[in-house]
Amino acid sequence: MLSDNIITHAGGGGKAGKAVEITVGSNAVAQLLVRSYERYLNKLDIAFKDVNNSPAALFYKGGKLVGCQVFDINPHTDAITNIYFIAGRKKLQGLQNDGFRGT
Repeated sequence: MLSDNIITHAGGGGKAGKAVEITVGSNAVAQLLVRSYERYLNKLDIAFKDVNNSPAALFYKGGKLVGCQVFDINPHTDAITNIYFIAGRKKLQGLQNDGFRGT
């Protein structure tokens, strides 16, 4: 399911000066996903939809969108090659309005 060379990109959540965090490799990404789920995501409601023509998981707390994971999938192998974690308020606002604005 995960490409051997998968890369995740996590933005600064809209905070100025916060660097993008990148994780590379299926083992490291799998560990990151498990930690994220155990610490935060298991407490949230999850909905699935397409964002920019890619599958995505949207995370809600009390009906408010608080995060999103967008998945790039290789059409030849069906493996996930990239995961983009989105938490910036302005970007999430575009999703909440049913149209993603930004990357």
